[in-house]
Amino acid sequence: MVNAPSLYTKSVVPLLGRSQDPLWRRCDVKRAQMAQIQLKSEDGTLFRVEMDIVMRFKTIKTMLNELGLDGVEDEIVPLPNVSSGTLDKIIEWATHHRNDPVQEPDEDNLEPNDIDLSDWDFNFLENERIGDKLIPLMVAANYLDIDSLMNSCCKYAANLIKGKSTTEVREILHIHPPEKEGKSKQNTSPMQVDKESIDNFNENGQILSTSNGLVSS
Repeated sequence: MVNAPSLYTKSVVPLLGRSQDPLWRRCDVKRAQMAQIQLKSEDGTLFRVEMDIVMRFKTIKTMLNELGLDGVEDEIVPLPNVSSGTLDKIIEWATHHRNDPVQEPDEDNLEPNDIDLSDWDFNFLENERIGDKLIPLMVAANYLDIDSLMNSCCKYAANLIKGKSTTEVREILHIHPPEKEGKSKQNTSPMQVDKESIDNFNENGQILSTSNGLVSS
């Protein structure tokens, strides 16, 4: 006599091996969106962020993977180099782009002309520039290794500074000349001040490569 299929056989066994099913993948994404982690800015402010967003920050993703914490919910990750204001804007940007395709490794060094800048991205970055917050945003994006945000910043800035003099670039991007010990402003030519400003910006924002000979007069 053949036994009738059990409830387990009829209801559970058919579910096995479905990890590649699109519906199951959507469930995995949903679980990642529900899981949260806490990011701690340099001033101690905590931001609770969904795991799928955080895993787009390569610096944090690598840290969690190396420590075996990639599946640990509510873990606190300190970010001593990122202010609360900048971190809040990065989370806003990443949340808007959470469903974008993950950038492939060979897309890390895209040229400005290869990058599409949406109206939302332009307005977001324009507001950051007007608020004198674009440079800190770029520094943080570089520190967190968020390629898509960094590329968008480069595209935006490259369009702004194209054909501009170094003085105009400093004014547009709100780059303030650093004070040098033992060197008075009276003894420093305008071009020297501008060059120092651009060099300082290049170290932080890493955007000179897109400026097509920005420093040349």
